[in-house]
Parts: sequence; C-alpha cells; structure tokens
Amino acid sequence: MTAAETNLELVSEPDGKKHKVTVKFETNVLFVDTLNVSSASARAKFVDAVTAKFGGIDRDLLDARLMALAATN
Repeated sequence: MTAAETNLELVSEPDGKKHKVTVKFETNVLFVDTLNVSSASARAKFVDAVTAKFGGIDRDLLDARLMALAATN
C-alpha cells in the first residue's frame, strides 16, 4: 500500500456503545474491529493495530478519519 490512501474507506456500524469499524482499500477489506470511536486510547490502539499490519497506511490520516467518525456518532 502506498501513500495514495484516498481510496481508504472506513465503515462504521453501531454495536451497542461501541462501533464495528471496517477498513477497506479499494475493494479489499483490510481490518475489522469493534471499538469506542470516542475514546482516544481506543482509536490509538486501533491505529497501531492497522498500521502494524499494513505499514503503508498513514497513521495521521487513519486517526483523522476515526476522529471524523467519532464526531458524527
């Protein structure tokens, strides 16, 4: 994966007080986890897990997208 993460998509589905967040790139599902998107520590753990598995994903971009989800949920 390269810095062209404009095709990186986050899909959030409510799951009680948490959200099931799916990270997709183009048509591929890369990562799925359930977290409280309003929690900074939960977002950091999610970003750590995704970027450890897919090193080419920009941490700041992923965190910004998670924060946008938190702001709308």
